[in-house]
Amino acid sequence: MAAHLYMSKSRWIAGGILLASVGLFYWSIGVRLAGGAEVEALAMRQEALQFKITNLRWQRDALDTEESEKTRAAALLRLIEEPDGLPGLVDQLQDMAQQYGIDIRVAVSEPESFESMDGVFTRQLELSFDGVPYDLLETYVGHLQGQASRWHFLLGGFNLTNRGSEASVAGKMQMQIWTGTGKSVEQDALF
Repeated sequence: MAAHLYMSKSRWIAGGILLASVGLFYWSIGVRLAGGAEVEALAMRQEALQFKITNLRWQRDALDTEESEKTRAAALLRLIEEPDGLPGLVDQLQDMAQQYGIDIRVAVSEPESFESMDGVFTRQLELSFDGVPYDLLETYVGHLQGQASRWHFLLGGFNLTNRGSEASVAGKMQMQIWTGTGKSVEQDALF
């Protein structure tokens, strides 16, 4: 039995080299397979993203109908041009108030970018008044809301005070308007 276990030095070296070669072979396959799984995962992720992009393009193309283009054009016309249209808007707000015998003061804030839409801004307007009969103020606010087809705006932030038994109120109301820089507003930026 001892004779069977005896090998020459060259056989031990050859066996070690053979064993090392087999180990190196399996190790290289394992490294390649591990990298292959990573590459396959990246390829699947890229394919999923490409599918999402294609799907979004189809949705965008479905929205580009004649009706939606008319809606976009109408929305562009309702933006007040920045800053040239603001004095005219303030004058119109004050003229509407004077029709009801209300004297209002309008303070306009600096423009703020509106989300990710290039060329579209929002501004805060503060309309303040003093000694206005509540019924007239309510009529004026209703008239303002009737202007929704002319401008993009949002009324809110009413702060009214009444001095005891007086029938009139004083206070402020906030109005947020959307403005554009004229021709630089792209139609695609609105939707």
